[in-house]
Amino acid sequence: MKTKRKLLSLLLALCLALIIVPVSTFAAEEPSFGGGTGTQEDPWLITSQGDLIALAEFLNSGKAEEFDAGNNDIGNCHGYYFKQTADIDLTGVAWEPIGYSGSYYFAGNYDGYGHSITNAVSTGKVDPEGYATAGIFGWVAFGSVKNLHVKNANFVATGQNKYSYVGGIAGVCYGSSIKNCSVVDSSLESKRNNNNNCAGSIVGYSTGGTFERCAAENNQVRTMAYGGGFVGEVDDGYSVGNSTFTNCYVVKCTVISETDDSQGTSFSGGFSGEITDSTLTIQNCYVYQTPLSTVGNAVPQGTGVFAGNLWGGSTIADTNCFFGACGTTEKAGAATEKQDEDFTNGTVAGSLGDAFAQARNYPRFKDSPADYSAVDAAIAKANDLNSDNYNDFSDVVAAVNAVVRDKNVTEQSEVDAMAKAIEDAITALVYKDADYTKVDAAIAKANALNKDNYKDFSGVEAAVNAVVRDKNITEQSEVDAMAKAIEDAINALVYKDANYTKVDEAIAKVNALKKDNYKDFSGVEAAVNAVKRDKNVTEQSEVDAMAKAIEDAINALVYKDANYTKVDEAIAKVNALKKDNYKDFSGVEAAVNAVKRDKNVTEQSEVDAMAKAIEDAITALVYKDADYAEVDAAIDKVNALKKDNYKDFSGVEAAVNAVKRDKNVTEQSEVDAMAKAIEDAITALVYKDADYAEVDAAIDKVNALKKDNYKDFSGVEAAVKAVVRGKKITEQSEVDKMAKAIEKAIDALQYKGADYTKVDAAIAKANALNKENYKDFSGVEAAVKAVVRGKKITEQSEVDKMAKAIEKAIDALQYKGADYTKVDAAIAKANALNKENYKDFSGVEAAVKAVVRGKKITEQSEVDKMAKAIEKAIDALQYKGADYTKVDAAIAKANALNKENYKDFSGVEAAVKAVVRGKKITEQSEVDKMAKAIEKAIDALQYKGADYTKVDAAIGKANALNKDNYKDFSAAEAAVNAVVRDKNVTEQSEVDKMAKAIEKAIDALQYKGADYTKVEAAIAKANALDKDNYQDFSGVDDAVKAVVRGKDITKQTEVDAMAKAIDDAISVLQYKDADYTKVDAVIAKTPEPSNASGNNNNTGTNGESAAGTEDSSKNIDSQNNSDTENKPYIKDDSGKKGWDVISLQLDEAESGETVTVAMNGTTVVQKNIFDSIKGEDVTLVLDMGNGLSWKINGQDITEPSGDIDFGVTVGADAGKSIPVDVINGVTGERYSMNLSLAYDGELGFIAILTINMESKNAGLYANLFYYNEQTGKLEFI
Repeated sequence: MKTKRKLLSLLLALCLALIIVPVSTFAAEEPSFGGGTGTQEDPWLITSQGDLIALAEFLNSGKAEEFDAGNNDIGNCHGYYFKQTADIDLTGVAWEPIGYSGSYYFAGNYDGYGHSITNAVSTGKVDPEGYATAGIFGWVAFGSVKNLHVKNANFVATGQNKYSYVGGIAGVCYGSSIKNCSVVDSSLESKRNNNNNCAGSIVGYSTGGTFERCAAENNQVRTMAYGGGFVGEVDDGYSVGNSTFTNCYVVKCTVISETDDSQGTSFSGGFSGEITDSTLTIQNCYVYQTPLSTVGNAVPQGTGVFAGNLWGGSTIADTNCFFGACGTTEKAGAATEKQDEDFTNGTVAGSLGDAFAQARNYPRFKDSPADYSAVDAAIAKANDLNSDNYNDFSDVVAAVNAVVRDKNVTEQSEVDAMAKAIEDAITALVYKDADYTKVDAAIAKANALNKDNYKDFSGVEAAVNAVVRDKNITEQSEVDAMAKAIEDAINALVYKDANYTKVDEAIAKVNALKKDNYKDFSGVEAAVNAVKRDKNVTEQSEVDAMAKAIEDAINALVYKDANYTKVDEAIAKVNALKKDNYKDFSGVEAAVNAVKRDKNVTEQSEVDAMAKAIEDAITALVYKDADYAEVDAAIDKVNALKKDNYKDFSGVEAAVNAVKRDKNVTEQSEVDAMAKAIEDAITALVYKDADYAEVDAAIDKVNALKKDNYKDFSGVEAAVKAVVRGKKITEQSEVDKMAKAIEKAIDALQYKGADYTKVDAAIAKANALNKENYKDFSGVEAAVKAVVRGKKITEQSEVDKMAKAIEKAIDALQYKGADYTKVDAAIAKANALNKENYKDFSGVEAAVKAVVRGKKITEQSEVDKMAKAIEKAIDALQYKGADYTKVDAAIAKANALNKENYKDFSGVEAAVKAVVRGKKITEQSEVDKMAKAIEKAIDALQYKGADYTKVDAAIGKANALNKDNYKDFSAAEAAVNAVVRDKNVTEQSEVDKMAKAIEKAIDALQYKGADYTKVEAAIAKANALDKDNYQDFSGVDDAVKAVVRGKDITKQTEVDAMAKAIDDAISVLQYKDADYTKVDAVIAKTPEPSNASGNNNNTGTNGESAAGTEDSSKNIDSQNNSDTENKPYIKDDSGKKGWDVISLQLDEAESGETVTVAMNGTTVVQKNIFDSIKGEDVTLVLDMGNGLSWKINGQDITEPSGDIDFGVTVGADAGKSIPVDVINGVTGERYSMNLSLAYDGELGFIAILTINMESKNAGLYANLFYYNEQTGKLEFI
């Protein structure tokens, strides 16, 4: 039986420590990349080689385990996003894949954004269990990779007695998607030293992977087991879905599987090396020019187009797939073999549909880059040319510069045109004439010479005149000879003597100077003395240098310095001053700072001016003012006083007024005396008596009142009597209270009411009037409404004003004018008419014009006559006729139609017939409606429908079929769904095509194969049984042998009968009796119990037991003696005890059912128990007692390792092998629990252990640590 590794399985070790810690103890450390926060909107940016390496280190170090955006317990960047922003070259990097194991996998979403990763070299990375991966990514689990292109990679991985997985994008793709990726020009190799391995261009291993628009080109794939041009192995048995491949291809890849291990396997596939217990689901894919081979003596071995090997009943489900030039046609599924011309002429590209386009010799994705090889060859050809050899190389340069690099395969013709343009430009090149550069240089050299400088120049002139200009580049030697002749003539020239004119002029200049004016004149004298008079014209530069040396010496002369004595004296005077005594010392400082020390004697006047500037600044200095701070403080104190509070404030005022502000610092004592005088005057001040002004004012206010105007005046009189005189100013508050009491009594007074007699009389007068007789009665109403009641007697004048206002409003009333309502209505009626609609509108206009305004109400009859005249003129109006233009046009349009072409023409005829002539212009809308009705009837016309008889017959034929009986019914459904029912008789040919398309799709239908699922399940069930455990297994063997493959769905009953025959044969199996020999021997040796209770002490309360030894794993029912009370039983059903009945119960369990077994002191479970639920959705719960339980689901069982002891020891005894200081180093003061598992090794499935952690730990989470006895450390799991 083939052994497979269970992905992401739980490895339970010998000793573990469980520690309860707060959630914040292990805070995740945020990674740092090229930017971003890892969200979909703001992804982490991979901008460089360094960022990519950082990502690998982040995953492989385990730091990414805490990063799970959706808190789905997946971690490893699950739900986080990455974006590559540039091409990345990994030259020189020892690459380690991103996420290298089933624990440290990449679960994020990586978008390469169309960029590439090139020159990656890796020998893979091995996880602690010995599994090796190599690729840009090691493991991609629950994540995605898209838009990434790998070029020139070299990946090799060697498993250490375990699998190795190698792929250009990823070693392992687990429940993830890889889209729009490619691997080209790369080498992928998987090796092993004692186990299976797989390699593929894109991924080495896929379970539940989704692949879209991925390409493998020109790669070499080598393996020692399973090699595929696209994927090494597809194995979909791990509950993460099935792998699917859409719009993918493999071109020009070499796949070699090589091993000399006769016990190994060796398979090469153009697409996949092996399909394991899976269906290879591929659509719109192809494999081309991909040679496949196996080398060595491995058994089995083989090759295949889409799969090198189909293991365990695997199948190929391919739709619209193609292959060619692979050296084999085996294992191609339903794919069509095509010839080279089909791949090169666009036939295959056309069949693959919209995703592909023809690109020279084979189909590629439409958005793939065009082939620039011809362009690059032409550019290389151009680069090999020496542009200097041609008259005009610009066309070649322009053609090269015109190359645009972003074309895709659909624009290949444009790219080819670029290559041709370069080639054409090269062909059109014309060689230059012979190179006269040396001739021209020689002539230029000759022309540059002054022939008057030479004794005889005729030889040079003759050589120049001998030059012939019509030579081409093939006559270059002749041209070079001309140049040489000129050069030789030049070389033969003899110079005249040198010219000493400049030297003589320089010496004359020296002689004119007075050397005593300069600091050092020796340089000039030396230059003159150095003159040599024997130089010729060829040494003119030396002569000129002599002249220049004299000139330079003259220019280097330095005048003696100016005299700075006065400046220094002035500065000394400044330094003797104390600048803090002056208001502004900056002028002096500026004058000193302005001194320039580089003046010479010719600039003495400037130096003297500097001295004078300093002296003038000193003279302008002004002393600072004296300090008036104490004076100001004293004056501030005075200003804070209220002088009216003192009997005599004049002394203070006099002291303040005596202050003189013109004192300077030398008169400071006088200023201080002023401050003291003010302070002394303040000290001498004496307060006044209390101020009775407010009291007196209040009493004056009382005396001014007329007490008869108030209801009660006694409170005011009492407050006045309470006044006490003679208070001091320190008792001012009491005096103020007296004043306030009087004011308060005054405020409390209440006036008697005012007299409203006149107001009431005026209101009665207003009420007696009929307001309808007046133009505007609102003034009267407003005056009445303005009356405010409740005025006091002191407000009598206001009340009288109210009465007067009413009287005044009555006097201002005016009778209304005559009523022009009817006139205005008649005029409005006339204005509302459109005079253009009437034959003669002048009578109305005259009547309106005759209206006279301003009549009084007594002239109402005249006004009414005006209104009547307008109405009479309106009544006499006559309308013009309506416009029938639109009606006539619509009728003409109807008459132009052939009514035989329409389903029902009666609506149009009725609309035409309904036309009524003779309507007035006021009825224009009715006439327009007639026209609109005709137009509407015409628009509503419908062509007679096309004949759908054939379509309906075809649809009926399709509907009569059971689509579930066919492999692919989608084409028939698509043809039916494509039927459009709105075609008319003019489109009959389109309708006939619809019918034909349905018939064609029906003819192309193929029956599905019968469903062998039940048969496979029955056979798997039979294979899972150990026939040696049963009395007679031949019935099962015979039923399995009787299975006939290849039945189609119409024979499903026969296939189901095969499955039933197997199941029936299994159901009648009878177990052999267990072997009790060893049990009996143990019983014979066991002494009688020491007490009457019969308690069995072999098992502790926490599952501590001798179980798990070699003997105890043989027969569980005999384990704790033969006492039936210690057998496991199905919980809540004590009648079903022992593993035999539990096994039967599990066999009969429905999908989704949970069976709970109380272990009843036992700990070992036989292998056949796991076999009975293997692959089924049945959950087995083992209740170990004391809050411990194990949960196993049959779908998670791959290959049980055998009988397993599930004993768990909890407490101090479990941690005896762990040093206390090691535990304390991790837990500190936190609560911890030790546990130990009896079983040590791989289970072959996922088992979930539940432990009661006590209520005191509610709300916390537990961290699990494994004690590594070799390192002596607790390792976080």
